[in-house]
Amino acid sequence: MQAGLLVAVIAVGYLLRRFGVVPKEAFGVVSKIVLWITLPAVVIRNFARTELNLEYLVMISVGFSCMALFVTLGWLINRRRGVNAQVFDMLNLMGFNIGCFALPYITGLLGAEAVVAVCMFDAGSALGSTGAVNQICRSMQEGKGLQIGVILKRLAKTFLLLVYLVMIVLRLLRVSIPDVVVRFCDLCGNANAFLAMLMIGFGMNLSIPKAQWRWIGKTLLVRYGIAIPLALCFWLLLPFSQEVRLGAAVAVLAPIATLAPPFTLERGGDYALSSSWTTLTILVSLALMTGFLLLTH
Repeated sequence: MQAGLLVAVIAVGYLLRRFGVVPKEAFGVVSKIVLWITLPAVVIRNFARTELNLEYLVMISVGFSCMALFVTLGWLINRRRGVNAQVFDMLNLMGFNIGCFALPYITGLLGAEAVVAVCMFDAGSALGSTGAVNQICRSMQEGKGLQIGVILKRLAKTFLLLVYLVMIVLRLLRVSIPDVVVRFCDLCGNANAFLAMLMIGFGMNLSIPKAQWRWIGKTLLVRYGIAIPLALCFWLLLPFSQEVRLGAAVAVLAPIATLAPPFTLERGGDYALSSSWTTLTILVSLALMTGFLLLTH
């Protein structure tokens, strides 16, 4: 039921844009509302109601490791095809769409523990997917070494990552969040699932030329051929609570990060292919996440 409702909202967003009810610019407007208001509100309210422990802190390293694994695979499988091919696959295998997809999906389905676990996973993944990987790709194209200072400046300007870091520090110090702030975040956060799914609908690209299917097929095998075993390992082997293990498994099945297409365009890659690929991963991940939760409940 939850998956069907989310698909319905995505379909509404797609149809509104397809028939010109909303302009193309609507995607940018709604995405800013999600990334600057509703998504941070969800993060703050869930952190405010959860005590952090070692399990959650480990999830940061799990998220970062998964992001690094897929970026490394993108670099390895294209070593013979040149830097531009490596850059394209690194950007389009990196990261996970946690905030705008996985988090709205599991909110209401799983408890606060799982939601915070997913947030911590996202915090680790975001260390690369919000700009560090793109900067590494830029250095590869320019034939330069890693510019650590530039990468750190880019990360420091990422609002959601800063929200994660601030909330982690506050909760580790056992600083209570004022009730009025939590209530405000409840009000804003309740709109996140709807707006995030509507935004995805606005940005969907269902027109995929035949010439692109070969690359898409290969990359689907790489992405989900790794993600599915990882999800099973997290669920069965992590020495954590059931909620945290569920959060980790769902997170690694999430679609590609939404920043992949704009970063691809910035690096001179095929933006249309990246957009089509991102859309397809949303549909595949929705089916896998739904199936996984049905099997584990």
